[in-house]
Amino acid sequence: MKLNKTLSFYILFSLILCAAPFQLAAQPRTVRVVDVSSSQPLPFVKALSDSVRVETTSNIDGYLNLYGITNDTILFYHAGYRMQQQVLTKLKDGELVRLQKGFSGFNDLRDKTISEDAKRVIEKVLDNRGAHQLKNINSYKYQLYNKLTVQLTDESRAKLYDSVDRQAGSLHAKLADQQDLYLQEGVRTKIYQKPDQAKEIVIADRTSGLKDSALIRLTKQLELFSFYQDTIPFFYEKYMSPISDLGIQNYLFSIDKKLLNTSGDSLFVISFKPSESNRVSAFEGVLTINSDGYAIESLQINATHSTQDKLDFSLHQLHNQLPSGQWFPKSMVFQIGIKNFKLQEFPSESLDVQISGKSFITGSQLNIPFGDSFFERKDSKASLDNEEQQQTSYAPVSVGNPVDGSAVRSVDILGLQIDKSDQLKLVQSLSSWRYPVGKVDILLDRLVNYNRFEGFQLGLGFQTNQDFNRFLSLKGYYRYGFLDDESKFGGDLFFRLDSASDSRFFVHYENDIKEDGSIDFLEQPKPFISQQLDVWYRTHFTYHEIYQAGFVARILPSFISNVYWKNYQLNNPTFLDGSITDPLINYHLVGVQFRLTFKEKLFRQRGEIFSKGGRFPVIHFNFERALDQYSDRPYQAVEFKLNDSYMFGKLGESEFTLLGSLRKSGGVMNLLASPPFSRSELVSNYNDNSFATMRVNEFVTDQLLAFFWRHNLGPVLFRDKQNHPDIFMVFNAGVGKSEYDDQINFSLRYTSIPKGYYEAGLLGTKLVRVGLVKLGAGAFYRLGPYQLESFKDNLSLKFKINLAI
Repeated sequence: MKLNKTLSFYILFSLILCAAPFQLAAQPRTVRVVDVSSSQPLPFVKALSDSVRVETTSNIDGYLNLYGITNDTILFYHAGYRMQQQVLTKLKDGELVRLQKGFSGFNDLRDKTISEDAKRVIEKVLDNRGAHQLKNINSYKYQLYNKLTVQLTDESRAKLYDSVDRQAGSLHAKLADQQDLYLQEGVRTKIYQKPDQAKEIVIADRTSGLKDSALIRLTKQLELFSFYQDTIPFFYEKYMSPISDLGIQNYLFSIDKKLLNTSGDSLFVISFKPSESNRVSAFEGVLTINSDGYAIESLQINATHSTQDKLDFSLHQLHNQLPSGQWFPKSMVFQIGIKNFKLQEFPSESLDVQISGKSFITGSQLNIPFGDSFFERKDSKASLDNEEQQQTSYAPVSVGNPVDGSAVRSVDILGLQIDKSDQLKLVQSLSSWRYPVGKVDILLDRLVNYNRFEGFQLGLGFQTNQDFNRFLSLKGYYRYGFLDDESKFGGDLFFRLDSASDSRFFVHYENDIKEDGSIDFLEQPKPFISQQLDVWYRTHFTYHEIYQAGFVARILPSFISNVYWKNYQLNNPTFLDGSITDPLINYHLVGVQFRLTFKEKLFRQRGEIFSKGGRFPVIHFNFERALDQYSDRPYQAVEFKLNDSYMFGKLGESEFTLLGSLRKSGGVMNLLASPPFSRSELVSNYNDNSFATMRVNEFVTDQLLAFFWRHNLGPVLFRDKQNHPDIFMVFNAGVGKSEYDDQINFSLRYTSIPKGYYEAGLLGTKLVRVGLVKLGAGAFYRLGPYQLESFKDNLSLKFKINLAI
């Protein structure tokens, strides 16, 4: 049967009408939800409808995809904001949806039932808190993107523009013209395994602007933000969490809404604020609790109740449930307004700043059997070769919002972190006294120097770097001393045999001087410069010539060894027997040195490995012996040094060093050991692990045991735990003797310390910043049987220089 045209038209029209809602649903439609007052995007906004209850949520930038919603009307709900109804067909793709702030929960606090119901939900969250704390998960791995910016408020920027000190190039001008005072953006992979093994792989990272310690601390605090803690640190304050035993007693709770999701779980939207009796720093905001595990699905902080009353704080955080059922952080955005903020670089002004940031997590994996060996550096040539290739590579990273092309690529290859930042380059140059020029590093400490034996010195030194050759390295120097009117020179050749173990064969030559009685260990390069000042006042040196060959290897990441042969020629030595006048002693020596610790934090910079320290003691050992049949006189030295530190809770940190030396000098006084000393004048440079009140070569021994102890009260006295002055109580002691003590021709010229040498003092470091350095000072006093008659002679005043970077 054929339908007439009119009937066919009505049927077609009806089908179109029926299909219209589905056609609308199939159309991509994305809106952006913002705050009506500030126009700031609102994350985690729920789109409510009958077909999709609460599964459609805005992302971290406020964008919300309405694809699949078929209802003609839709409700936008966000904790702490008034619910808004919109007609779906009237919403255009890309349209802004503006929500207005408004609380409903605390209007009904007189209803005890609502308050008690909310409190019971919070109690269930508290009962399940342990299951949701990340530290209780066996292991996890995720990738984190984060960005933080700090900007001046318009009022503070205008204040700087109006400043009378604002001149071209001044700090006022730079601050006023900068869009961001501080910017930090990065992508990292974080890995954790119980109980305390952690690893971080830096995929991309960049920072710019003022390097203020408070801002760096805030970045770390927000990475660890969790309401499941009893207290939540921000800057120098700790805020009470509502999900804690103390929080239940000191917060008021009210249920705003009770919703259902598509899985049939209940969502409790609970407002909270501190009670009137509360006297500690606390938050005000809204929690969304999922009845599946009674976990926090989202939280919003709208205000703070601070004892300092300086923060204007807003934070949104979202958790999602992984397929395993475990709840895990997903994303976070925050804005912090701080009044009267003092920047370290600009302490004279109190500025108002606005801090904005966001972070989100992808690729979360739980309970992965990493194994302990995963957290230790793998000594494979392939991994280290890859690491060195990355040292010269720059790569933009696109994860979420892109890091721009200037981002610096830093990769942690199983324990060795490569950091190409300009800041660390400067630290390395200053700490090792090198300045890179193309394929060669200029040795800065060889250019100009001074001591009381050679006087003023001019010279030149260089060492090839990795740009010259990855396997071969050359080093050489020359200098001239104006006081002794002598030239000194030397050179090295290093050939790398294996990248993974950093194994190197070396050949060394020098025609130079060496300080009498010195004890030298196989040290790691350290980023401090004050020890360079130590040689300025040294006076007792002897000329020598050395031909040496050996092998250096890093057998384990924190175990360095050096095995060598050395032809050592000592010119014009001093003999115990004054009748001996040999102008030259020739030794053929064999020796071994090593440095051992465990789980040391290392990083590689331009081919050289640096130490950040570790939790375990560090042991140094030296053994050197003359081959009797090839040497003019016998000689043997056995030496060790042990360093360690311990935290004593809130009482601070103690550090100690134990030093021992046993030598057989064969009657050559230049080869006896001198206890480490550092007092040349009443005021002099402070040296770690040395006697601050002992004169230059005041004592000599061939059997020595010294103990250096200091306790740092800085973490106790100052609130800034990351960047604070160090205040040390210091006590040093030593005992030593010589086999020649009973011989008159020795005792008339030299003295040992068999009765024990003691001193105590107080030292403050990093007290004042001047450019790239921080200055400190201290005072020490000699005690015990070797105390001198004059108070001034027993006193030693010290200065200390540390890099400020």
